[in-house]
Amino acid sequence: MSVGGPCSIEGCERVHMYNSPVCYKHKDQKSKPKQQKTETESPQEVDLWWTEDDESRRCDDTPETAVCEFNTYDGICFHCKNLVYPDVHLIHLIHNDRNGILNFELDLAKGEYWGGNYRSRLSDIWEKYEERDIAFEPSLKPDIRAATLQQICYADKEYILSEAKENLSKAGAPTEGEGMAPWVWNSIEGVLIEHFERIRDWDIERVEWSPKEWGLENTRHSDLSDLAPWDSGPMVRDIIGFLVAAFILYSILNGN
Repeated sequence: MSVGGPCSIEGCERVHMYNSPVCYKHKDQKSKPKQQKTETESPQEVDLWWTEDDESRRCDDTPETAVCEFNTYDGICFHCKNLVYPDVHLIHLIHNDRNGILNFELDLAKGEYWGGNYRSRLSDIWEKYEERDIAFEPSLKPDIRAATLQQICYADKEYILSEAKENLSKAGAPTEGEGMAPWVWNSIEGVLIEHFERIRDWDIERVEWSPKEWGLENTRHSDLSDLAPWDSGPMVRDIIGFLVAAFILYSILNGN
C-alpha cells in the first residue's frame, strides 16, 4: 500500500500512514468502510498532525520528562506511538542518508591504488553540518523549521559536490574524462545528486514520500505473523538450521 489517501476510518479526514489503511490516530483500531461523499458535500480540511488541533501528545511535548525515540523508517515514537515532528524526522533522514554515502565512498576507495590512506572530506563537513542542523532555530514551529532546514540542506549541494570531487582528485583518483577511469567519482557524484534530490522532493506532510526511496528498511515488526516463515529472525533460522543438521546426521548414522 502506498501513502497519500485518506484514513479508512469513517468520518476521519487525516491521511493514512505508510503501508497502513488508517492514520496515526486510529492505528490501533480496525477500519470500517467509509460512506461515499456526494458532490454537494464540502471537503473538510486535513488535520495536520503537528498543529494545535492534534488531540494526542508526544514525548517531545514534555522534554523535561521524556523525548521521542523512533525508527527513522516510519518516524513513529516507540513510547507515545505518534509520528514525531517533521523537523526532527527530516534531520534524522538526512543524517542517516549522509552516513550511508560516507560508507559508500570509503568502500569504493578501499579497492583503488590511491585509496590506502584516503580520508573523506565529507566526513568533516557533515560533522559540522550535523551540529548546525540540530542547533538551528529550535523555537520555530516544527513545520516552518522543517521547511527551512530542507532549503538549507539542499543549498549545500554545489559546495558538497565541489569538495568531494576536489578531495578525490588530491588523493589521486581520476575525476575527469570518459570511460571507466573516473568511475569512483562518477559513482559518488551520482549518489550525492540523488541525496540532494531526496531532500528537495521530501514532502513535509509525509504523504508523498517513501522510506524505500531513502534506502530505509523496516527493522521493527509489531507482529511475528507479518513475517514470512523464512524471515522470522535469527533465532528461528538457527533452530531450523539445527534441526536440518540433526536430521542429516541421523540419516547418515542410520545408513551406516
